[in-house]
Amino acid sequence: MGRMKDTRSKAALLFAVFAAAAAFSALAFADNVSVVARWWAAFAAAGGDAAAMPDRISGFLPWFDRFAVDHSCATTFIPLLGFALAARGAWRVLRRRPADPAFFPFFPFFRSFDQLVVALGLAGTLWGIILIGWYDLEPVSMRDLMVCLHTALFSTLMAVVWVYFVDHPVVRPLLRGLLRDAGLDGAERERASLDELLASLREGARGLRDAWDGQRDALAGLSAAVAGVRGEADRFAESGARASESLGRDLPLAVQALSARLAAAGDAFDARQRAYEEAAEARQRAAEKAAEERVRAADEALAARLAEHAKALDERARVADEALAARLDEHRRSLEQRLSEVRAAHEEFLAIARGTIDGLRGDLASERARLADETGRADRAEATLDRIHAAFGAK
Repeated sequence: MGRMKDTRSKAALLFAVFAAAAAFSALAFADNVSVVARWWAAFAAAGGDAAAMPDRISGFLPWFDRFAVDHSCATTFIPLLGFALAARGAWRVLRRRPADPAFFPFFPFFRSFDQLVVALGLAGTLWGIILIGWYDLEPVSMRDLMVCLHTALFSTLMAVVWVYFVDHPVVRPLLRGLLRDAGLDGAERERASLDELLASLREGARGLRDAWDGQRDALAGLSAAVAGVRGEADRFAESGARASESLGRDLPLAVQALSARLAAAGDAFDARQRAYEEAAEARQRAAEKAAEERVRAADEALAARLAEHAKALDERARVADEALAARLDEHRRSLEQRLSEVRAAHEEFLAIARGTIDGLRGDLASERARLADETGRADRAEATLDRIHAAFGAK
């Protein structure tokens, strides 16, 4: 009783943990979906121009934006699915629902769960690579391509981490051990089925013994019937001896005739077989020749398509070079215009600075003259003061 209560406590605790993790993953997945939807809306409005995209796109739950690193949403969907199934398994143990023994090795997941997780990771990788093709490649930057790289790598990383570091080493052993401790792993059902099978075998053995007793009585009557049939068999043997003497005369002739017919049929079969083989070889040579013709025609068509594709690529490269040269020329003219404006502003600033310096020099000269005048007045005042002192001292 105490062990059962401890098992239920562990099941309740695991259910609470996995349910909380599933709820957290669900919020992250929902925010990831909203981020991807808003990103595609902005991307469509920008016409594939990465430079016109906003610097940051937030979902309806901004706190979960740090988990929205995957535009295939596989990075947030894989833990949502895994934790939801784990919470369901803990709930089954808590409600004491036995598991099917055939699916016990996969509990609490299903048989192809690992393949599904790996497929989701690979799908995210392929979607990240496909995203690159939607960009306008002229203004695209490494920061924009990192969005595609995150989609390609984080989805595969989450699939590998979940399967090899969370699912097999932690979740499955933990819940299967809990299922086994609760006695819900199907072992009791197998033992009950085995007991039922043994009981049915015992009932069958008793029925077989009763049938054997009845057949033994029937065999006694059969022995009497066999004794009567033996006399008939002796009479049949005498008739067979007379028939064998007759067959000994006619049978060798029939055998010889049959052998001759079989030899003729064998020769005819060999002739038909050789004719069939020759016809098959002729058809094979004709098929090989036709295949060679088709391969040669396909090679010529492929060479023509490659030449046409190379010509188109050269034309696109020439147009791109001309457009790049035009943009560079326009950029150079813009830089020269900005440089001339900067030079004009610099000359104007120098003129203003020279005027300011000249004004400051004039002010400095005025201040020096005023200072010299003040110094002269001070000297005259001191001389006057000395005469006054001298006059009072004389008195």
